[in-house]
Amino acid sequence: MNKIGITFFEKIFFPEKSLQRKIVYTAYRLWESLSSDGVHTTFQKIIYRFKYGKFLVKEKYSQGVDRDPDLVYEKWRRKNELTKTSLAEMHQRSLQFKYRPLISIVIPTYKPDIPFLKQAIESILNQCYPDWQLCICDDGSKTSDHKRILENYRKNDPRIILRFEEKNEGIISASQKASSLARGEFIAFMDQDDLLSPDALFRVAEKLNKSPDLDLLYSDNDKVDLYEVHREVYFKPDFSPDEFFCHNYIGHLSVLRKKIFDDIGGFVPGFDGAQDFEILLRAIEKSEKVAHLPYVLYSWRKTPGSTASSPQAKHYAYESGKKALESYFKRKRMDARVEEPEERGLYRCRFSIPKQTRVSIIIVSSSGVPLTRCLESLILRSSYKNYEIVVVDRGIDEESSKKITGFHQLHKVTVQNNLSMINAFNEGARHSQGDSFIFLSDATETIQSDWIESLLEPIQRMTVGAVGAKILYPDRTIEHGGVILGLGDLMDHAFKGVPDDAILYNQPHRLIRNSSAVSGDCLLTSSRVFNELKGFDERFSSSYGDIDFCLRLREHGYWIVWTPFATLLSTKIEGQNRSHSPRDKRIFQERWKETLSKPDPFYNVNQSRKYFDFSPDVE
Repeated sequence: MNKIGITFFEKIFFPEKSLQRKIVYTAYRLWESLSSDGVHTTFQKIIYRFKYGKFLVKEKYSQGVDRDPDLVYEKWRRKNELTKTSLAEMHQRSLQFKYRPLISIVIPTYKPDIPFLKQAIESILNQCYPDWQLCICDDGSKTSDHKRILENYRKNDPRIILRFEEKNEGIISASQKASSLARGEFIAFMDQDDLLSPDALFRVAEKLNKSPDLDLLYSDNDKVDLYEVHREVYFKPDFSPDEFFCHNYIGHLSVLRKKIFDDIGGFVPGFDGAQDFEILLRAIEKSEKVAHLPYVLYSWRKTPGSTASSPQAKHYAYESGKKALESYFKRKRMDARVEEPEERGLYRCRFSIPKQTRVSIIIVSSSGVPLTRCLESLILRSSYKNYEIVVVDRGIDEESSKKITGFHQLHKVTVQNNLSMINAFNEGARHSQGDSFIFLSDATETIQSDWIESLLEPIQRMTVGAVGAKILYPDRTIEHGGVILGLGDLMDHAFKGVPDDAILYNQPHRLIRNSSAVSGDCLLTSSRVFNELKGFDERFSSSYGDIDFCLRLREHGYWIVWTPFATLLSTKIEGQNRSHSPRDKRIFQERWKETLSKPDPFYNVNQSRKYFDFSPDVE
């Protein structure tokens, strides 16, 4: 089925908003899912939608999973639609830019679908920003219609440069040859059937006028199907290396300084299907002057058999992506192995932990929940054995502490019972001998054997300052998925209340990600870094000290990592949360006034502040 056929029949038999159109479109979506994802995954999705969709009570779960994500995005698109007036204003502004870099757009082609190719080229011709060059290399298609159409475009616009190859040598060869035609200061990569938003190059040039030293810029993107329906939006974070190690989230639209491209040798053979990922990995080695443009500037064409349609469509592409990551770590002399979990195309990079690494698990008796449950689960279920437990006893749970004092790896530190939580954690650290500290709430239970290893792996990189765990409520919804500034009153936890088995686009709740902060209910940091920052700030009593610690780490150039592979269970009774001291809040707001005035770099400005599932903001 092609675009021409769809357009002809839908106008006659399936008019907009008609019942027959809805039926056919639903059948098409079902067929598309069955052909790309298989029977098992498709029925998992249907069951999930039945379970959490129509019949879910909003009062019980109001985080947005009960809303169709594509319908929410459609509403977002209507809200943020570009008008002819706004596009005309962008064009006039672009002519007034002091800095107008030439941007070369590179497209390799091979036996393209003609209507889609024409749409791709037209989307470039319709750009508000005029200083571009289109470089196309055809990789031996040998189709007269295709060549004639490209020649007509070149004849009508001198900014279009063509190269035709007699022999098909693959996408990497064609991409490199197309890139050799580029004369721009920057180079952008595009597929032969994809679309650029008319403001795409304007947004790039606008950002470069503010920050001309940038070397790599990237935007948000969505997918466009055979019906020209835009869905599956991907609102991305600012540069997040740990998420980039999980998948090529930068993707399209990406614009790279041509000098960087040339210095690293352009595309190299052997990474077919992941050539963009591989070259971006080499680019960030050369420069981390990276900027995210929070606009949907690129639409990835979703056709049956394409990777946009299904990760299963081109398995070789994901093998190439794994190979690209392995090559990156080898160049960086980092001892890491790359695993590909069940979710195709998402990687898990596991950094080697030195055998002598000793961990101090610091627990403060505080919550009124019996300490025994936390300790027994930790001791019985943890596979990592080179640890000590330091319990800071404030006299709150004396009966439990008596039962566990015989454990040979446990050290009990008794302090006065009015000592603040933050002071107690610092006191525990002073009595600890580990290379790394895990600050752990006594209201947690270990449910996963390798949770300590999963926390330790990211901290092996010297640039990582702290690592946080995924914490679940007893009903297996997520309690903590990293801390997002600006969510809720002041900040809140990502994915809070979202079912752990939720199906979210690009699965952010199943990725190792960077975050502005992680909760002190389970926070790992190295003793070296902890001492460098002189521990937690003791001006805080019961709250905000963990977030303050993470923000100070960010201030010192360290990354904060949240991992879903270290999972704990919260044993707090329903409705019980850490108390938030008004005094602590005031100190925190005063100290981080400038940081709090800006959007959280790891949470897109287009995402909801009401719901916690990373869905579009349509309020």
